[in-house]
Amino acid sequence: MNYRKKILILLGILLIMSVFFYFYTLDIISCNKINNYTCSTWVFNELIPFLVYAPLFISASLLFQLIFSERVFNVWKKFAMVATPLMIIGILLVKINPVSCGILICVNRTFMIFFTGVIYFILSFLTTSITAIYFSYKNK
Repeated sequence: MNYRKKILILLGILLIMSVFFYFYTLDIISCNKINNYTCSTWVFNELIPFLVYAPLFISASLLFQLIFSERVFNVWKKFAMVATPLMIIGILLVKINPVSCGILICVNRTFMIFFTGVIYFILSFLTTSITAIYFSYKNK
């Protein structure tokens, strides 16, 4: 299969995932407005921002790959295989309870999602650009 088709399929899956969890978030918010205690608010507080925003950062960096060759995409794929699990581990290891942080700086998990997402996107952009420049000079 052509690598651009793979990119578009993966991009579609990530965007569908984000849209699905966004509508799930709206459902949880409306459930909380009527004070229905059967709602899973711990899911909303812990996982929903991660499940909505992390695929968006990955799909933004993936969208950038469409303009480059397959060799650049393969290098980016190796980068993403390492960086994505590190991003997820970094997000899940953030302590939420300020009492358990002690003397460390406490950050909100949502902040950590955006911070790691931006770092991931910047590193992805740099990896892709440097690889594209390297392959263009290597071919000359």
